[in-house]
Amino acid sequence: MKVEAGDSELYRQFEILVCTRENVFTGIIRCEYGQRLIDALNEGVPVGASSRGVDFLALEDVKLRDMAGTEAAHPRLYIAKHNIVFIAQHERDKAEKPLNAYPYRQKVPVKVKIYEAPFMITGQVYSDTWEQLADTIEAQVKFMPLTNVEVTPALPGGYSHFEFAAINKENVTYLSENITGL
Repeated sequence: MKVEAGDSELYRQFEILVCTRENVFTGIIRCEYGQRLIDALNEGVPVGASSRGVDFLALEDVKLRDMAGTEAAHPRLYIAKHNIVFIAQHERDKAEKPLNAYPYRQKVPVKVKIYEAPFMITGQVYSDTWEQLADTIEAQVKFMPLTNVEVTPALPGGYSHFEFAAINKENVTYLSENITGL
């Protein structure tokens, strides 16, 4: 059976950046067609004929860069999700969720500062109008969406600003809200 190439009726592809404490990966993730990137990260994506990538993130056409700047290329790579600090979507691939695919719920932006060694990450998390930030961060998902993201120090390649990132809550050392200067 021929593997689907590119976007199709069954799959969508996103170019993403994956950051661990030791490496930065850029590559392509394949999601189910109606799946948002954040849902694909939390629920898993199709990998192979009968498997779902739940504990490992499958990337294609991968460029690997270590923190010293050394590069390597891989046609396909599997990254253990527990090692991921955050995943960012390249702005040119950012696709808004179709309104007919997901029910619209009013959300309130909350400015946050997150420390995930060795990175300080600032941005906005969105809570349902009746929730507090504690409810959002305690949700039973591995990755939490963040927008208007700034990362310091900058990553190899100069990456420091992202419109969207998914933060791995398992690696958060601390999080503070309502900070000034965001």
